[in-house]
Amino acid sequence: MYLLKFCGGMLLVICGTFCGIYASRTVLNRLKFFEQYLIFLTTVQTAVSYAAMSAKELLKISVSQNLLSPVLDKALNYLESGDAFETAWRKAFSAKETALLVSKEDRELIYTFGDHFGTGDINGETEKIKMNIVLVQQRLKELRENTSSKRKIYRILGMFAGVVITVLIC
Repeated sequence: MYLLKFCGGMLLVICGTFCGIYASRTVLNRLKFFEQYLIFLTTVQTAVSYAAMSAKELLKISVSQNLLSPVLDKALNYLESGDAFETAWRKAFSAKETALLVSKEDRELIYTFGDHFGTGDINGETEKIKMNIVLVQQRLKELRENTSSKRKIYRILGMFAGVVITVLIC
């Protein structure tokens, strides 16, 4: 009987630890997502200023990042189905796949890129992209400062929750 309680308790602690690891992983994925988004913006800035590419071409050449590529694929599909770039951009980033990667504030920051993209001349576009790059760099700085401490806290809280549940049940 005691062995069964011990094994059940250990399973609860292990499950709590895995939940903490999962939560910690989502924080890390958010950081990686913004790093990839910054690379995307830099690529777009270069492509716009030197090659004057269209929005469809920009989305096609920028689909090489792990976490960002599904969203960019979606935006490209919406764009090819006839939506305006702003609408396609908002639809792609408001999908449930990005809900774990970005918060509401992050999503508003990402929406600013899609707002009126492709409506100005090359100089205007590059200035808007530079502004977005600066904003994303600031967000990345905040995320980097908070990521390591949050990841540790989530892992410890997960294990602690498993221990507490085990003590309460047994």
